[in-house]
Amino acid sequence: MSWPAPLAFWFDLTSPYSWLAASRVMDIAQAADLTVVWKPLFQSLPPTKREHSASEQEAAGLRDAWIWEDVQRAALRYGLRFRMPRVYPADTKRAMRVAVVALDEGWGEDFVRAAGHAAFADDRDLGDAEQIRALIRACGQDPKRVEAAIDAPDCDAKVEAYNAAAAEKRVFGAPMFVVHEERFWGNDRLSQAAAYAVGPNAVLLDADDCLERIHFAFRNVISEPDKQLEPYGFRRLHHQILYMCRKHAPLRGRELCEVLGLSKQALHGPLTQLRGQGMIELVPDPEDGRARIIQLTTAGLAFEDAMSGAQRELFRRVAREETPQTQLAFLRMLAALGEGRDARSTLQRLSESTS
Repeated sequence: MSWPAPLAFWFDLTSPYSWLAASRVMDIAQAADLTVVWKPLFQSLPPTKREHSASEQEAAGLRDAWIWEDVQRAALRYGLRFRMPRVYPADTKRAMRVAVVALDEGWGEDFVRAAGHAAFADDRDLGDAEQIRALIRACGQDPKRVEAAIDAPDCDAKVEAYNAAAAEKRVFGAPMFVVHEERFWGNDRLSQAAAYAVGPNAVLLDADDCLERIHFAFRNVISEPDKQLEPYGFRRLHHQILYMCRKHAPLRGRELCEVLGLSKQALHGPLTQLRGQGMIELVPDPEDGRARIIQLTTAGLAFEDAMSGAQRELFRRVAREETPQTQLAFLRMLAALGEGRDARSTLQRLSESTS
């Protein structure tokens, strides 16, 4: 098998998750330099009918309500407008046949995205012939010509070919992404599928997923220090001051301003509070009589160690589960994320001056 591999995207215009995936699959593929092959999935076979108990019907109702809540949350995260469709599921058989013709002619991706937006952002019924014609016109095509094409016998042959390909790849739902013989089902597996298409051991980061994960990671990292800061009326800035002044001692006031990217006025209040609680003291700088070095007291050292110690242990615990390679990659990414400010160059200069 060769890598990178094509990413087969099986979609169904009835599926809101196919709409979500269609809205972002090309951005992810372009970032990873992948080829996406769009494939319509015709799920026309009705499910087996059977009697349902009241409890099963209630559970199904709760599940369906959750799906729409989940779609709305995801749409918000991707910057998409969502409106609950009044007609659902719509009869999308002809719209799917239009997708077949459109993909064959080179405008299928635009049509699939437009159809998904029409159904789940604008609440337009994809079973309505006039709505389909409007979408065809929006894609710069002649509705009469396209309608003739979808009713032609060769369109039936193409539909059958897609059905045969779906059966061969064991595709059972949409959206589904197939890389060689590996299947990834659901909009939330798109990044995982794209990463696998780059290479079996590759990792592809989705920006929105990163933002969400970093939010929860940050919450866990600062939760214990926040508890310890609260009784003193301190904020996270107080912890940052204590940490920097301990780790990069001796640290002068102007240097602390550079490291934290704050003005002297912004630091004056927190420094005064820390002095008032006996956490720091200002001692004369032997090299500059007008300057002061911020020095932690015994109480300040113990307080900072208790807060940072909880964070260090969290990092150690997580790192124990990772390889040296992933740990180094994590450090490189953290360093890259921190390059937006000049704190690292300031700290580098300070460390060189004291070595």
